[in-house]
Amino acid sequence: MVDSLTSMPEKRSVSHDTALGQLLDKVWDALQAGRSVDIEALAAQLPAHADELRRLVPVMRTCAQISCGIEGSGSQFGEPEYVELGDFLI
Repeated sequence: MVDSLTSMPEKRSVSHDTALGQLLDKVWDALQAGRSVDIEALAAQLPAHADELRRLVPVMRTCAQISCGIEGSGSQFGEPEYVELGDFLI
């Protein structure tokens, strides 16, 4: 029999998750405003979430382009980026 406590995911620090959420809010605002975002600088700010940031920011960039109605070519964002999200290419 497997102990249900050992199979539960590890609890994350609430303050650390809050910091990630706040950073992602700022990233979203910047992308919506058409500003560029340096993923590696963000990863340096929150090293524990560096992998998440490297996966999320390109997806957020694509979503911002779509939500602003910006076509990829000739826009202020340059060529569109394609990001793998699970089995999907966005």
